[in-house]
Amino acid sequence: MVAIGYEPEEVVIVSISEPKMEEVVYEAAPIIKPIVTPTKPVEPIEPEPFYELSDEQRRIVENIVMGESGSESYLGQRLVALCIVNACLKDNISPSEVRVKYQYAGWNENPTDSVKDAVSSVFDDGDLPSDEQILYFYAPKWTKSAWHETQRYVMTEGGHKFFAEWEEW
Repeated sequence: MVAIGYEPEEVVIVSISEPKMEEVVYEAAPIIKPIVTPTKPVEPIEPEPFYELSDEQRRIVENIVMGESGSESYLGQRLVALCIVNACLKDNISPSEVRVKYQYAGWNENPTDSVKDAVSSVFDDGDLPSDEQILYFYAPKWTKSAWHETQRYVMTEGGHKFFAEWEEW
């Protein structure tokens, strides 16, 4: 066997040591300042009314509701207002036309705050007190109505019975 000669190259030993503090340079993160842009105050957006009423038509609805159910509960007042708005929507007519077509006899020109709130709740806010499409009502204590009784009975509230048509519209 023949031995091949090997001569090592020069080896350099490097020592790794901790850097001295004066050799360490820390860079701070950049300071980010928020950009303030002057803005106009945001104006609140008024929601669209469920059924828009002119001042005159609102007065008519309030006077009908007061005359028909002013002494009833707030729910009863809202149910009468619901009959009116449903008639407006079904027949595409104004509340004054509903008064004539549906023969509302009640009328009182001094609506209470409760009646005004009930009308606003139904017509402005669309806060409908029943999912039923009630259109008709009467007060059995004060009158008899064989015709109303031919309609689909929905509920009684206070002194009124409320009805819908047999077929949905």
